[in-house]
Amino acid sequence: MAENKIMDLILNGLDRANEKLDCLSSDFTAHVAEDARMAEEQKRMNEILEKNTHSLELHIKRTDLLEASVKNLSEKVAPLEKEYLYKKAVESFFSTVGKWIGVIATLGGTIAAVVYKMF
Repeated sequence: MAENKIMDLILNGLDRANEKLDCLSSDFTAHVAEDARMAEEQKRMNEILEKNTHSLELHIKRTDLLEASVKNLSEKVAPLEKEYLYKKAVESFFSTVGKWIGVIATLGGTIAAVVYKMF
């Protein structure tokens, strides 16, 4: 009878150990599956990062090319713009001078008419 109790205790201990082992085994299987999922996610993120890095490098090259083109165009247009502004300034000056000459002539004519009527 004592042997049966000892045997029962041993079997109960083995059953509990098997239950814990099954639990740990399922936890380990879930952990391995989660590791695999995380590895796939990391691989996907690395691919996206690589794609974005390549895209950024292309964008930087295009931006540098655009900057160089704008600078080159600006250097070519600057003399033409300077000449255009000079011509506009001269036209504006002569237009203003012409208006003042007209005002002075009109004023002179008016003064002459008033003086002529006085005598």
